[in-house]
Amino acid sequence: ARYESQHHSERRVRGGGGSKCNRKEGDALIQDVIARLKDPAERGQSIGVVTFNTAQQNYIENELNKLIHRYNLDAVAYECEEPLFVKNLESVQGDERDVILFSVGYAPDTNGKLSLNFGPINQAGGYKRLNVAVTRARNEMKVFSGITGNMIDLNRTDSKGVAGLKAFLEYAERGREMLAIANTDITSVDGGIGELVAAELRDKGIMCDYNVGVSDFKIDVAVVDPRNKDKYILAVICDSESSCKLKGVKDRVAMQTKILKKLGWNTYQMWTVNFFNNTRREIAKIRDYITTLTEKKVLSKKTVREITSRYRAPYKSYYSKPMAKAGAEYVLNFANEEKIKNRIRDIIETESPIESSVLIDKLLLLYNVPKTAKRAVATLSQYAEEFASLREEVEGKVFFVDKPVETFRPSDTRTLRDLAKVHPDEVIAAARCAVETGLNLRRADVVKEIFNLFGAKKTKAASDWIEKCLDIAFRENRLMLTVDDMVTS
Repeated sequence: ARYESQHHSERRVRGGGGSKCNRKEGDALIQDVIARLKDPAERGQSIGVVTFNTAQQNYIENELNKLIHRYNLDAVAYECEEPLFVKNLESVQGDERDVILFSVGYAPDTNGKLSLNFGPINQAGGYKRLNVAVTRARNEMKVFSGITGNMIDLNRTDSKGVAGLKAFLEYAERGREMLAIANTDITSVDGGIGELVAAELRDKGIMCDYNVGVSDFKIDVAVVDPRNKDKYILAVICDSESSCKLKGVKDRVAMQTKILKKLGWNTYQMWTVNFFNNTRREIAKIRDYITTLTEKKVLSKKTVREITSRYRAPYKSYYSKPMAKAGAEYVLNFANEEKIKNRIRDIIETESPIESSVLIDKLLLLYNVPKTAKRAVATLSQYAEEFASLREEVEGKVFFVDKPVETFRPSDTRTLRDLAKVHPDEVIAAARCAVETGLNLRRADVVKEIFNLFGAKKTKAASDWIEKCLDIAFRENRLMLTVDDMVTS
């Protein structure tokens, strides 16, 4: 086939029942990652790890980091365009990698009994979390699990999320067999409606094939991408003569469409009765849809400038000539406390939002205090902490903020900003700017454009921080992802 599908495989690992952390399963996954990173043929594929819960995530992340460091694989794993990540079900939205390794983590207890409490997916809307997690892979997903689909008894629960997990595990175990329609449910007709539709499209100069697929799971018409003859751009799904024999034709059409979308297809639904009633109109609709898929939307330079100016603001760096004769003694002299606090207030007002370590570094430079003067450093930190009303902690980082943040501030000629120490609201503002000016960007493209907009140096710490900021944006609906993993504001 011309399309790229997600290939799933399944591995059962026993052990860990009754615990939120399945170490045996985690160890198996870790060894798989290490093997991929060591293999020159495999290491070009970016990798992401997804777990059901935080306990499993922490175990895998900690043990994996140890082995990566032991085998000197840090550069291969992290110093690349798409670094390795380990995330849980609730924090992985928006991420995408070539290969996703999925750790279920749950297993029967020592008595062989399986609890049907699978954490987040049991909750209302839990099936959506599962759907997000299992559609992160571009080329391959590998599932590590101590349970199989047939172990989940849906008579014991009415959770849509649990039902989704059962179906997912069955698909992981059986692969494309899950896509087949039973022979008892279908009557084959050579060509069928697909051949008729394909003929009409070809008459209009549109390259396409009909009855494309494996087993009995067929795409009525697969339209070739006019920009790349080796790829399909659209699947036309019809309630064909053969599918009319199916039990519950609408349900089957919906199922086909859902599966194809998960495999990366664009789909178009066409009802046979409409095609025969007005063939010209239906073919025109398909042509128009193909046009929307192939047209490249480009903003004018003027529009890009206008959008960027709305989100960007100049960076105002606080500057005062360093006090050459100050030193640690000056800071430790309580007579200077009020002067130092006033200076801290001035820096915050000028550079807000400012990360705490950046603030301290400026003070050390200003008062000519070396970092080795621990008492003086601690004193400056204590003075800064007294501005509690301006203190804001986000994802383990402390910022001092005295006004709302709605723009991003690029590095200037005097100050090269470290993106690992930039307030999330600034990063999100840059992300929104990237999305509005770039159109149809994937998450990795947004990360790259954020570095460009800030004029900042790309480091692993900065990349990790941007990812966390984007997670915040998605959780708070300040950035949204479509089902095709494109970012829109």
